Parts: sequence; C-alpha cells; structure tokens
Amino acid sequence: MMYQLKNIQTSVSYNAEELVLVALLNSKPFDTWNCNCPLEEFPRGTSTARKNLKDKIKRELIVIQDNYCAYCGVNFFLVTNSKIHRDHILPKNTERYRKFTYESKNIVLSCDTCNGLDIKKDKDYVTYYSDDYDYIETSIVHPHLDNVEEHINLNNSVYAEVVNDSPKGRMSIIEFELNCERNLVLRGKLMRRTTVNTAEELLIDSIMGRSRQLR
Repeated sequence: MMYQLKNIQTSVSYNAEELVLVALLNSKPFDTWNCNCPLEEFPRGTSTARKNLKDKIKRELIVIQDNYCAYCGVNFFLVTNSKIHRDHILPKNTERYRKFTYESKNIVLSCDTCNGLDIKKDKDYVTYYSDDYDYIETSIVHPHLDNVEEHINLNNSVYAEVVNDSPKGRMSIIEFELNCERNLVLRGKLMRRTTVNTAEELLIDSIMGRSRQLR
C-alpha cells in the first residue's frame, strides 16, 4: 500500500545505557539534538553515542510506523531516504519543550512535505501543557497519544474525512493538507488497485489530469 494513516501503537524503547544518555541530553537548556557536545558539558564519547541513538530512533520508527509518514500517511517508498525526517511533535527549539527532545513519544518519522517550512516545521500545537508528557494535549491528532482512527477516516475514500466532528481531526486535515492535490493523487493511485465507484474514478482522472498539465 502506498497510503496509510493509523495510530502508532508503540514508541522506541531505550535500554539502561540509553536512558542515562537521554536524561543527560534532556537536562540541558539548549539544543542537544544538533549541538557539538562540548566537553565542558558532556563526557567524552557523547557525540558518537548520540548519533547511534538517533540512528536507532529512525531505524526502529521505520518499522513501528510501517514505513508511513505519521502525519499524512504517505509511504516512504515514494520519497528518498534523505527526505524522511525525525520530527519532534513538540518543537525541540522551544525552551519549555527541551526536556522532551529525546522523549520517544515526542518523536515520529515524517515526510519532508509535512515537516517542511510551509506546513509544520517548528509550530507549537500544544493546547494543554504538563510536565508529564502523557497528559499533554495538542490541537492536531497526536500520533502517539491519540488514536488517529477516532479523528480521521481514510477507509476506501479519496478524501480524508473528519470523524464525529473531531476538532483535532479537522485541524490535522487542514494543517497537513490531507486533501491537497498531492495527497489526493497518491490516494488515487492506490485506489486504482482497489475498488472505486464511478464518481471516485472521475475525480481521480480529473486530479491526475490536472497534475500532468502542471508538469
């Protein structure tokens, strides 16, 4: 399947050594995701250990997310590896969220479109903050804390639909442009391999025809 939007069942697990590293990194009042790990702040070897941890996060999330973007549901086979982003749901560059930089529930894999400057990047979607990550609320569907299927429906439909008038579902559909031409075309390609009705076939043909004209 080229398209799938489902809740993420689990997050990356850290071993004892990684937990010590994560606690150290999360304790600093600056960006520890990209910093040079100066020796006055970190033990020797921290930079290498951090790289290994970040590689593990990406490697395991590929499996956990079944190779799909956490926000729009596109299959990563449709994008290059360099365009698969490790995204922080709560932006790591916001001071009060630095403590969650390596919180596994705050990290997902995203396509470069959803995490790009035109959509998410460093936006803050928090509507209720708590120092306990599990109690944080967001205006979008949170890939780890929310069940996507309770907010957005993509079952056998060209269009993403809001479930039960969910404000989070509506916000996610708008924010991540789930019904933009790019995503409709991708879903259309998938649905050509399944069962579609006449109206949906006409919509797919129209969308894909416009897409070809724009090239």
